[in-house]
Amino acid sequence: MTQPYIFAVIPARGDSKGLIQKNTRLLGGLPLIAHTLRAAQTSRLLTRAIVSTDDLRITAVAREHGGEVPFRRPEHLATDTASTLSVVLHALGWLETAEKILPDIVVLLQPTAPLRTAEDIDAALTLLLENKVDSVVSFSPPLADNPYYAYASVRGEFVPLKLVVPGTRRQDLPEPVMRNGAIYAIRRDALISTNNFYGRKMLPYFMPPERGINIDNDLTLALAEFLLGRAAQA
Repeated sequence: MTQPYIFAVIPARGDSKGLIQKNTRLLGGLPLIAHTLRAAQTSRLLTRAIVSTDDLRITAVAREHGGEVPFRRPEHLATDTASTLSVVLHALGWLETAEKILPDIVVLLQPTAPLRTAEDIDAALTLLLENKVDSVVSFSPPLADNPYYAYASVRGEFVPLKLVVPGTRRQDLPEPVMRNGAIYAIRRDALISTNNFYGRKMLPYFMPPERGINIDNDLTLALAEFLLGRAAQA
């Protein structure tokens, strides 16, 4: 049986608003993007992983840590309004045009999920390969706050989202899980036909919350630093 060509895209925009230069900020002594590069390089199932960036500093850091940066992302795909989907589709277009390769599976690995491991990537891909589904997406329980009790600001007023009947005991609620942004693995044909990362049928890959943390501000970066240190001591 022919091995599937599994193509991973690591998107890393230079102009991050929430956490300045987030992709090159240090975590555990390494630039943030280096953690995702190491996981991709250690994966048994990924055929290839490339970095898509518009930023020369990120390009240099990625290459220093063994990352492949075969092109510079166009400016119109490096704005606040450019979607991650458009970035991945651009990378696919480059692969087809420049190297005449149509991958079987496309994997999105966001650098903002640095504690995801190579084992997580391979387990998610195995789930996809062994089941008749279009995609596998990673989920984790929330680290702290229970979304069942969330409020929203609506026209200046704070109102409960009413996900549960008021007064329901916490222990009577189903366990919440949330997309953590660590892994999106989808068959190429499904990605192209549905124009999203889920396809028509998706399976979840569950990760523990300490590996599913997503870095978007100083607080989550500090938390990831703590979790990384605790894992190193275990």
